[in-house]
Amino acid sequence: MSKVLTDKRGTKWRYRFQIASSDGKRKYESKSGFATQKEAYAEGVKAKAKYDSTGVIFHPKEMSFKDYLDYWIELYCEKNCSKTTIYSYQKRIRLYILPKLGKYSIHQLTPAALQEFMNNLVASGMSRNTITDIKGILSNSLSYAVLPLQYIETVSYTHLTLPTT
Repeated sequence: MSKVLTDKRGTKWRYRFQIASSDGKRKYESKSGFATQKEAYAEGVKAKAKYDSTGVIFHPKEMSFKDYLDYWIELYCEKNCSKTTIYSYQKRIRLYILPKLGKYSIHQLTPAALQEFMNNLVASGMSRNTITDIKGILSNSLSYAVLPLQYIETVSYTHLTLPTT
């Protein structure tokens, strides 16, 4: 594992750390222009952490359900669903899911909370077809968050039931 190194170049400081080699030669990431060694080192540590995380700049537990659903539509649905299906998903998400669940983080959505959400939809008198569509969106999107994304732990979201009226 490489370390963050600092050195003075003229009157300014720079950081550098080793990145993946190519063609058998060592490669480095560096940036200069810092007034102090401490400042250069601190920025170098941040840059190395970002490099080491290979582009992952968020913690999935902190991701809002709204942001996750946008990501799911873009990452999965746009490549695997028809335009009509995507439009239908976006409409159901915008009108029914986000007003109640969009403000929570993806990690806060437990099967009990989702079941309560489904029960409230049934109690509101919404059509069974619309509720079934919403259940499908929740099940599919959260199953994708479990595998392959591993944003949340394996939890059985597909067993949401629709209460009888």
